[in-house]
Amino acid sequence: MAGVAERLARLLRELLGVELPIRLRAWDGSEAGPEGAPTLLLRNRRALRHLLWRPDELGLVRAYVSGIWRSRPGPTCTSC
Repeated sequence: MAGVAERLARLLRELLGVELPIRLRAWDGSEAGPEGAPTLLLRNRRALRHLLWRPDELGLVRAYVSGIWRSRPGPTCTSC
């Protein structure tokens, strides 16, 4: 069975019609997306709820401030 990250990436690919330019890592340890890309760490289900409830900057900021998602730069990021 596919993990959360794979299922979420597949759903976003179907909705948006493009491959994600970032890597997703979910709370269950699953990962999806291009190797070496910046990584969005979804620490628990609440992060996903924040982003789905308010799919704009406010939802993203609320989830980040709550500490339930983090990001990591890709290996090519020179200013990070």
